[in-house]
Amino acid sequence: FPSHDTSSCIKIDGRTGDIIANAYPNVTNICYYLSGDYHLPFLSGFAGENLVYPVSIDSDFYNDIWVSYTHPVCGFLAKYNTYGNLLCVVPFKPLHSPAEIIIDRDKNVWVTAYNLAASGYTLSGRNDFVYKFNSRGDLLSGYPLSGFKFIHNATTDMFQNLWVVQDKDTITRIDAIDGSTSNYIAGCIVTGK
Repeated sequence: FPSHDTSSCIKIDGRTGDIIANAYPNVTNICYYLSGDYHLPFLSGFAGENLVYPVSIDSDFYNDIWVSYTHPVCGFLAKYNTYGNLLCVVPFKPLHSPAEIIIDRDKNVWVTAYNLAASGYTLSGRNDFVYKFNSRGDLLSGYPLSGFKFIHNATTDMFQNLWVVQDKDTITRIDAIDGSTSNYIAGCIVTGK
């Protein structure tokens, strides 16, 4: 990387063992130029100006790289091939800020997203999302799921169910087949839908 670049996401290439570090790519065709939009109330206090930050990275079955980029009014998911060529871009709605990416063995791409339109001051006011896409970047039926409170890290289990951390002490299991959720606290089942 040139001396002015910094890396915010890394992934180890499954075929070569190389470390892939993602700096700020050339997103000229994707970037939303903000200009006068900083007068919008929901951007009050946001110091990122027109920067779009890479947040999370994962590689799929074909060793393509998926990266989530975030900005309050310009969040998107990008898919690159092994050589760094952009394959597809999945835009998110303004104020839906993509975060964690998990790709399961069934080649589905799970993405957690913060809802910046919801109150950030209390957990009860949060309404974050979980998106699920196929390997082409198409949103799957029934998604996004909502109602998560300050969604955090995510992982999949051996059945390809997604597990996310949310709220103060809640771990939520999202069924890979039907999208139903079960919440756990300290190893106990709390709710199930």
